[in-house]
Amino acid sequence: MKSLLPQLTEFEIDWYYLASARGAFGVGTWLGPQLMGGPLLHDVSRASRLWLQGTSRRIREIAAQMDADLYWIVAMNEGVLVGLELSASGKPVHLTVHDDPVSVFQRSNRYRHLSPLMSNSFSRLLRSARSVDVISHGMRDFYLERFGIESLVVYRYVPGLPRFKDHVIGKDVLRIGHIGITYNASQFREFVEGLRAHGRRLGVPVKLVKIGRSREFEKVQEDHPDLVEDLGELPEKAAIEELSKCNFLYSMYPDLPRFEVFRKTSQPMKLSTYIQAQRPIFAHTPEDSTLAAAVRKYRIGTVCPSSDRQGIEVALKAHLHLEEVPRERFEQARSELLGIAQVWALESALRSSGTPFSQSRTASRVS
Repeated sequence: MKSLLPQLTEFEIDWYYLASARGAFGVGTWLGPQLMGGPLLHDVSRASRLWLQGTSRRIREIAAQMDADLYWIVAMNEGVLVGLELSASGKPVHLTVHDDPVSVFQRSNRYRHLSPLMSNSFSRLLRSARSVDVISHGMRDFYLERFGIESLVVYRYVPGLPRFKDHVIGKDVLRIGHIGITYNASQFREFVEGLRAHGRRLGVPVKLVKIGRSREFEKVQEDHPDLVEDLGELPEKAAIEELSKCNFLYSMYPDLPRFEVFRKTSQPMKLSTYIQAQRPIFAHTPEDSTLAAAVRKYRIGTVCPSSDRQGIEVALKAHLHLEEVPRERFEQARSELLGIAQVWALESALRSSGTPFSQSRTASRVS
């Protein structure tokens, strides 16, 4: 959303948020602490009451604090209930879905038992919203088939690809870049073992360049500390620069059943970072994922659907024999996935969903 909002110059956007404390960034209106995510037992008890009721005095208070011509809701956690409260009051709502909230609950150990309640609330919100944007074509098709809801695809906006000077990709060390979350430690461990075995056969050392935090990655890192070059948290521009020096980049969407809806509908934000880094992507994911679809469509890497070491080694061998991916393919991916057309579509949806007015105002509330 940080990439999209500056492009929407016709709108006056008031940002509202819930958080444990007022944000240090000095932007938006803090509405108090979030209603979920506290100490385990207290949180599960409170969240159960919240979702069983479907609304509460606190939800009504949150909704009442916002005054706008159009209410732009991010469909995550309490945002779903706030959106329902606004819709029930006759307020126009535009809905943004980044991760399917029902799938998020189903994957959660803490909130799994609440997923039927989230499913009911979210389906009602989808049907009551004036307009909906989703993060991928897979999510668009999924909601159309399941709920009969039309939506537009809005990922993120990147105005152009960077150019890198004097970059020579080394062959004496095989460097594999990764940013963000890996989702499943067991599947990642198989990749790491396969990678080490492949490196030994080639007679070259391997290094995993790690940017950001991931609990699953760190579990594997404990077993292979010599393998990891940990760069910690980096601003995206610096992260792209580091990733652009790697032989290839790694991304995973797990093949486990509980990840099925997630991998078919979500779109990894790291994909947009990898496209800007312009290095081949090793997509460790089943063929039915949005990640696999993007890598195959734009021919910017290899899809490895295998979770066992032998299959991963076969995919790695094929991947490393690929010709260098030309810049033009990454530019096509940027233009179609991350280009300005989606911003124009979002602008049109916001304008048509709100009450006619001379100076647009949109309230956005994020989890």
